[in-house]
Amino acid sequence: MFNERVLNEAANPVYLLMERLPFISIYQTNLDEFFMVRVGTLMEQKKAGRKAIQDNKTGLTGKRAGEADSERGEATRAEAEKRFTSS
Repeated sequence: MFNERVLNEAANPVYLLMERLPFISIYQTNLDEFFMVRVGTLMEQKKAGRKAIQDNKTGLTGKRAGEADSERGEATRAEAEKRFTSS
């Protein structure tokens, strides 16, 4: 996933902290935009009365796609938090 590569760049110690901050911003912006578009699309399909429509790329129904997106988003968010918070 592209956003995971952006997160890896943000964690790369080769760059100074100030050079890594834009990667963190890009990561969060991409994540926000993905969920706005994806969830919006799934909600529009539901409003239109479409039931159990499968995604062309994943083959998942809207409900399962939403669950998978949420799980993946939470996993990457947890990874970002782990990398960028001090213990």
